[in-house]
Amino acid sequence: MGPLGLVDHFYQKLGVFYSHGDFDAINLIAQWLKAPSRYILHQRHYKFWALLLTQSWYLALLIGSIWQLFTQRKHLISTAMLSLVLLGLTAFHVLIWEVEPRYALPLLPIIMLLGCEGWSTMPALALNFKRRLAVSWVLMLGALVGMLNLMQMSKKVTVNQISIAMQGNGAYFTPNTLSVKNRYHFVVRLHGEQSNQLVLHTKSKNRVTIVVKHQGSVLKRVTGQAEKVQQINYRAVHAKQLNVTIINHGKTPALYGSGLLHFSNDTGAITKQPQMTMQWNVNRVFKPKNPTQKIKLTPNKSIAAMTGLFLVLVLVSIWYRPADELNQRKRV
Repeated sequence: MGPLGLVDHFYQKLGVFYSHGDFDAINLIAQWLKAPSRYILHQRHYKFWALLLTQSWYLALLIGSIWQLFTQRKHLISTAMLSLVLLGLTAFHVLIWEVEPRYALPLLPIIMLLGCEGWSTMPALALNFKRRLAVSWVLMLGALVGMLNLMQMSKKVTVNQISIAMQGNGAYFTPNTLSVKNRYHFVVRLHGEQSNQLVLHTKSKNRVTIVVKHQGSVLKRVTGQAEKVQQINYRAVHAKQLNVTIINHGKTPALYGSGLLHFSNDTGAITKQPQMTMQWNVNRVFKPKNPTQKIKLTPNKSIAAMTGLFLVLVLVSIWYRPADELNQRKRV
């Protein structure tokens, strides 16, 4: 890469290491065994606002930590030890090892400690009425600009399909194959969101029949080579679960992608014996008559409401004064 390329490489790794206020947690908990239906059906919107909130919180802690490190005059040994931990783990992942946002999670308690200490020791700004009013107008203008930017970012985009659910979400599992000798039945658990496509994973040439049922009625029955019928399209339904049966007509087992689970796929409880489970994806694919459809990341009403809520909280923190401070000013 050369000297400049190496510097740029380390710079990008450092950006990844300190990039996410949620430490990539939102991307790692996309699949839930049990959760409120409202959350399951609107995960996209909730994650959008959770990410913005955690990024703001994280940025505030980082600013407080930087202030504390450069202005600390007491407890220098403790601060130096915490700083060494920050620098050591950062150098290990950025200069030596691989890097992911979640690898920085052990630094969160230190950042929280230094950040809170930093903000508590910052000199308070003496704001009179005129200054508070000026700051409030600036914040309202900033909130308006931010709201318009969010609306622009959330403007309609062209999509072909939406992923509803998947089994085997994430990359940290050992790939396995499940052998279907004669017949295999499994349940696809959903949360009532509309879907119309089931995708399995196989390279087998065996002739199979796949039956997809919902509430006892057959949504789709397909027959053919396993690798050619691994994508099953059915009529759109709001299903909480699908019952899928695979019938193998070949003389050798049909091999499907699967994962080895050490917990119950229904309750999440740890099991004594690991169980093999079929890997699948469920999507909502838009109809051929309308191959593209416009969707929004989050509605404009939600953007306006959340921006207004954040603005109110900030304005309250600027204008609110405790009773003891008001009494002290009266005495003066």
